[in-house]
Amino acid sequence: MGDLISVIIPVYNCEKFLPGCLDSVLASDYRELEILIADDGSTDLSPKIIKEYAQTHDNIRYMTADHKGVGRARNTAILNASGEYLFFMDGDDEIHPGLLSLLYSGIKSSKKAMAVSDTLRFYDESYDELVKKAGPTGIKEESEAFCSTVVKEESGDSCPRFLIKNIEKIGRIGGFLISRELALTAKFDESLIA
Repeated sequence: MGDLISVIIPVYNCEKFLPGCLDSVLASDYRELEILIADDGSTDLSPKIIKEYAQTHDNIRYMTADHKGVGRARNTAILNASGEYLFFMDGDDEIHPGLLSLLYSGIKSSKKAMAVSDTLRFYDESYDELVKKAGPTGIKEESEAFCSTVVKEESGDSCPRFLIKNIEKIGRIGGFLISRELALTAKFDESLIA
């Protein structure tokens, strides 16, 4: 048994992808999970789908808001998270069943505050085949080299704090496993709507 991981999923009109997203998290071989879905005022069938999943899975927590943006949705979920670690993904993402175990193992063995996965993009029906071939995506350990590769900017902060504070410049948070303590040190930009 490991630490609780809070999987944070902001959702806005993701009805087409949401079942696949939630099924992929529920299929994770890492079992100490709570799933926080922050619906940012969806006008499609996303709320209905989320409610159906929440009724049958007691580790899913559903929160709603008027359309205030993905930054606000993530910040709300962070404040409501109980996990020692937070994993971020979007409502149109899917994860490999072994990814959370791999990231958790990496973060614990390296005694770092953050682990980051590579991503596998797909645009057709071949996701299952791609996952079989790829296996869990690899992790990148915290390093200044990673920071300078992702964002070419100097900072006195530690690498993970720098990444959190500058996440809108990085362009993605999906695939990040971050200690809750670190996540509470910075907020997502609430002016970001998409």
